[in-house]
Order: sequence, then structure tokens, then C-alpha cells
Amino acid sequence: MGVYQIGKPIEVPLRDFAPDLPIDTAGIILDAVGAQPTLSGFRPLPNPTNIGDALHAAPLGSYHAYYSDETRRLFAATAGRLWYLNGTSWASAGNFPSSLSYVRFAQFGDDVLCVGAGSGSDKKILRAANKGTAFAVISVSPADPTVIVSMEGQVLAFAGQNWFSSAAGDDGDWVADVATLAATGTLYGAPGPVVAAAAIYDNAVAFKKNSIFLGRQSGPPHSWEWEPISKQVGTWGQGCVIAGPGWVDFLGVDDFYETTGYAPERIPNNLKDWFFRKANPTYLPDTQGWYDASQGTIYWHFVSNDAALPPTCDMFVSYNRRAKRWCVGYLEVSSVPYLGNASVQVPLPTSANATILLDGTYAPNRLFTGGTGAAMSLLTGYYGDPGRMSQLMRVRPKYNTRPTTEILTPFYANILGKPDSTPGVAILGDDGWHYALQTGRYHRVRLATDGDCEVTALAAEFRDAGVQ
Repeated sequence: MGVYQIGKPIEVPLRDFAPDLPIDTAGIILDAVGAQPTLSGFRPLPNPTNIGDALHAAPLGSYHAYYSDETRRLFAATAGRLWYLNGTSWASAGNFPSSLSYVRFAQFGDDVLCVGAGSGSDKKILRAANKGTAFAVISVSPADPTVIVSMEGQVLAFAGQNWFSSAAGDDGDWVADVATLAATGTLYGAPGPVVAAAAIYDNAVAFKKNSIFLGRQSGPPHSWEWEPISKQVGTWGQGCVIAGPGWVDFLGVDDFYETTGYAPERIPNNLKDWFFRKANPTYLPDTQGWYDASQGTIYWHFVSNDAALPPTCDMFVSYNRRAKRWCVGYLEVSSVPYLGNASVQVPLPTSANATILLDGTYAPNRLFTGGTGAAMSLLTGYYGDPGRMSQLMRVRPKYNTRPTTEILTPFYANILGKPDSTPGVAILGDDGWHYALQTGRYHRVRLATDGDCEVTALAAEFRDAGVQ
């Protein structure tokens, strides 16, 4: 490190959450609370705001409908029941004919449709037609569908490895007919049931756990043609799949992927090994994903091995597509409306378009991700030299927007992998430097902020403390 000279800081830009890298990699984040990744660095994630009563039981699925007259309605499903949010209270939207383990929704024009998985052989597609609040069974729909998705002109449903298409322009007609394009077939190319689907342009992608099929509208006599685009990569469930403008990103069985209708490609990251150690494998199909279009950021909420009440998701990883930057966070989420669509937000020019999340108590909350943030903390990786001791003199965060308050806690260790020590909170001077004065071989800090801000880098000054 040479002779210490005051005013000669080392400035390290903040990278992203990268727990798979060596923990002394410069600039990485090893933990975060209440943070979201941005193009420049990190800013606070706003706190959710309650908008209604809690459901009486765990939600098995939910949906935020957006209609042709620009009204909207929040639906949710519990075991055997459907609900809609009427003001701040939940009102009945009908019953399911069977006990279910999860429910999936789709929208076709002003109709909201849903399907569910569980016991019984009497399940069909249910529909709340023409902006309605009462779901009714479509009697001619396929039996036991578990996945549903809509695209231009038709609705697709999946039961096991079989696919079904509605008549063109009519989501209530499922009787196979060459003239209407209602049809059915089987995805034989890989074993197992279809567990998720998404629309991309006028096409569809259907996911099994070990494969992906691309479907195209082909007209009579078959209506749809399918081809495998992967026989090694699949996904766990519908909540793992997020469709955006021209792409579909998803949590695969071994990594995070993107497809544009061709062979899937891995999304570059330095966290997938950590993720599959941290996530409870039993509940990977319960992952809840969504896309924040206003910030260009994807969120995957998952059940960790530390979750107190699984299958409530207690953690998330987020990915800013513009910045190629990852983050991690902690938030109890029991359901995310609008799963598998381009965005949870409805396109209205007010805060009413905010994302809706159902929390760990099953209550709906609005998360206005374009708004002002609140509290945030970031834990960095280590900086040091394996052969020499050093004294951390002071640290100054670099901000695009400075927070209302900030606290910096330094930590040090002489052997990587062993528990940290800390002298306590650093003293914040009027010059913006946090004065630490700690000696060790490796150093890192936790920065905690309150109020809207954006932090991009950390500058630190060290001086040589000899050999130990």
C-alpha cells in the first residue's frame, strides 16, 4: 500500500450482488436490505402501502385485471374460493368445483379466465365475462387444465402434456373444429406435464421442467404447430416465468435464462450457486416473479431455507436489465397479481399503476416503484492484502442523490471466512467522511441510509500497518 498520504482515497464503484465470487472481489455486494439496482448503483425500494383487508386464507393465485374502459379490478383465489377486492374488502367471486393447490389467471379482452391444480376430476376453465365479478364454468372447456395463457385471437390451456386452443375470437368455445381453429394436441417431444406458459408476440412458449416448446398459430387444420427449442432447460412453475416486451426471462432448474423464441440463453450472474443453496427446493414451484417496467427490473420472490412459514416467499433476487445489475432483498410475499405478464403495473399515468403485492399476512399492498425510497442497507465485499495489515482511516460514499441520514459500520477480519470484528459505528464528519480507525488484514462496511438516495461507489483511505 506504500506510505499513507491523506487525501489519496481508493474509489471502488459498486457492482452488484455477487455471492458466488470470492468475497474479497472489489465492489461486490454480499447482502442488501430494501435496495433496488439502478443504472448507476443502488437506491431504496419504496415501502409497500396497504390497500385492503387480508384474505382469510393463503392466496393460491391473484390477478390485476385492466379493462377496455381503463378500469381495473384485483382478483384472488383461496382453496375452493374466488374473490375480488371491493373497495378495501374482499367479496365473493364464485367457487371452484374442487380443492386446489394453485390457481392461474389470464385475460382475453374484458374476460378474466382461471384454471387450477389439485384433487378432483371436475375442473374446467372458469370465466368472469365482460368485466364481471362472478366466475362461471365454461362447460365445453377442457378438463383439468393447470396452465392458461392468451395471445392475439386465441386462448391456450394445458392439461398434463396436452394443449388446447379456443376458437378464434371466442374464449368460450373449446369444441375442436377446423372452421373455428379450436383444436387440441400433445407435446410428445419431452416427458412430463406443462408447468408454465407465456405469450411472446403472437406466439407462445410452453414450459415443462426439462424442456421448452415454441408454439405458432398455423391456421387449419391443426391451428397450432409446436417445436422444441430446448430439451435440457425448463422451469419450476408459472411464477418463475416473466414475459416482457420481446423476451421471456425465467428461473430455470439450474440457472436464470432468457428466450426470445429461440434456444434459451443464460442471464449472466454471479449468484446462481448461492441461490440454489439458499432457496428451499421444495417450494421452488411457488416462486413469484414480476417485471417492473418503469425501472426495467425483474423480481423473483422465493422461499428460503430460513423462511419461518413456508411456502410464503421471504426473499427475492432482482435484476435490472438495463444495468445488468443484480440485487437481493427480504420481503414477505404470498402472491403477486398478473403473474407471467409483461408487468404488474397497469398503464395509467398515476400512482394507481403501481405494482400490487400480497404480503405474508395475505393483505394487498401497493408498491409504487417509481416513487421515493425509504430505508436501505448494503453490505460490501472485503478489501485487503493477504500479506499485510492495514488501517482503515475513513470511508465516504459517493451519491447521485444524498440521503437524509446515513450510518456506516466498518468490519474487519484477519482470516477470510471467519467472523468479523467491528469497532462500532464510524463517526460521520461534516466533510462527508465516516472516520473508522480500525486495523486488520481485510475490511468491509455496511452502509445504512434513510430517505431517497442513489449510491454509486465507496471511497476509502488506508494506511499500512505492517506485517502480522
